[in-house]
Amino acid sequence: MFTPSAKDLWKTYNFPQPTPLLTRIKQDCYEYPECSQQDFFAHQPGENNNLNAAGPPDSVAARREANRLQQRRRLANESPEKRAARLEAQRIQQHLRLASESPEQRASRLQALRERQRYRLAHETPNQRASRLTALRERQRIRLASETPDQRAKRLEALRERQRFRLANETPEERAKRLEALRVELIPVTVDNICLLALRDRQRYRLAHESGQQRAARLAGLWERQRSRLATETPDQRAKRLEALRIRQRQRIANESAEQRAMRLADLRHRQRIRLANESPEKRASRLEALRLRQQQRLASESPEQRAARLMAARIRQQQRLANESKEERAARFAGIKRRRRMSCSTQSSACPSLSVYVPRKPLPPLLRSPPPAPPPTPFHTPPSPNHAAKQAFRRTVNVEGSDYWWESHFLVPQQPPAQQQQPAFPWDYVCDSVFAPYVRRHPIAPPLPTPPPPPHSPFQQQHPQQQQQQHPPPQQQPPPPPQQQPPPQQQQQPLETQPKMENP
Repeated sequence: MFTPSAKDLWKTYNFPQPTPLLTRIKQDCYEYPECSQQDFFAHQPGENNNLNAAGPPDSVAARREANRLQQRRRLANESPEKRAARLEAQRIQQHLRLASESPEQRASRLQALRERQRYRLAHETPNQRASRLTALRERQRIRLASETPDQRAKRLEALRERQRFRLANETPEERAKRLEALRVELIPVTVDNICLLALRDRQRYRLAHESGQQRAARLAGLWERQRSRLATETPDQRAKRLEALRIRQRQRIANESAEQRAMRLADLRHRQRIRLANESPEKRASRLEALRLRQQQRLASESPEQRAARLMAARIRQQQRLANESKEERAARFAGIKRRRRMSCSTQSSACPSLSVYVPRKPLPPLLRSPPPAPPPTPFHTPPSPNHAAKQAFRRTVNVEGSDYWWESHFLVPQQPPAQQQQPAFPWDYVCDSVFAPYVRRHPIAPPLPTPPPPPHSPFQQQHPQQQQQQHPPPQQQPPPPPQQQPPPQQQQQPLETQPKMENP
């Protein structure tokens, strides 16, 4: 009926005087084992001579509630020294009890503890769960903040040992279930999982906020620990580690999606390209030599069936490559130019040349030098057509040096001629008047019409004598004619098409 812990509570502490008869009976029953439960319940209220003592409770629940209230009242009124002494006595007694219990008792106790904890966790409300997790996190934070480096090392080592033991003893079904739970993030709420989740969150936060020096130091320490661990491992440990690594890699590759596979292969190709670009000539020579030796060993130890399968696969790959090649690749192959090999070659790739397929080499030059053949006729060796000048008249000059915008010198956008008076040939040519107008216009701009010369005695001719020299160079070489001679200016205007038509009427 009474647990051993309750026995110590009854025996150790002072009770208010006068001691109730029920309390004395409990003490007597615990001090003398021959006192049984029948003797305990045999006492009737009439036999109780103490007026302050209460009679036996009506039921077991009421008696337990009364004991709980009395214990709570007593624990609330005790001094810190008494509390420390009581907790120390409880700790010692629990340690002795746990040290003296048998494996069967320990297993039954842990099973009962697990059942009670599972029942309590399954029936708690969301508020109770939130308060429990908050209190657990607070206690864990206080404990982790106040621990010494030795305690931290021992705790992490014990945590690692427990995890290693648990992972080594789990069945394949438990492993698949654990991986699925980790993948879906449906981790059951236990103390170990809460600690691991908090540890992972703290680690993620620490890695996201660390500096460059901290990251370098952490990686250096990690590499050093890994190097020492790999240097001190036995051949059996190495074989087990490599086998577990192979199994994990095989499972990861089997469960990955198409996007993950593409990303993994791209990253693998990128790392291989960097490694091959940064290797020294000695490393490259040793790598190629090891590759050659492995290939020779593989070819020497293969069976006739393997050789036939390899040649058949090479033949199929060559047929696929020849069926998928372009005209340029076909011409280059027939010309004897070896195709550029890709940096990374996979077995499934059809564009990767096989080692067993003959690749034609470029023939060596002859010993006697002969004159090179004449170059084939190109459009640049033919004389320009008569329409070439007319086409050049429609083209605009490219102004690269004096560019107003960055794209004019970058894309070589054709510019407008700087000083030309153009008459609009069509109105839609000037709808989009920008630097990209030649890509919008539907037909070329007409060449500018010749500017008619001004009259001889106009103020425009006196202000701009250079323009008259440019337009009419031959008449300016002669001395100026007398004022009574008027026909020469009319002869100068003869080239215009409109002038003779005006003289006829």
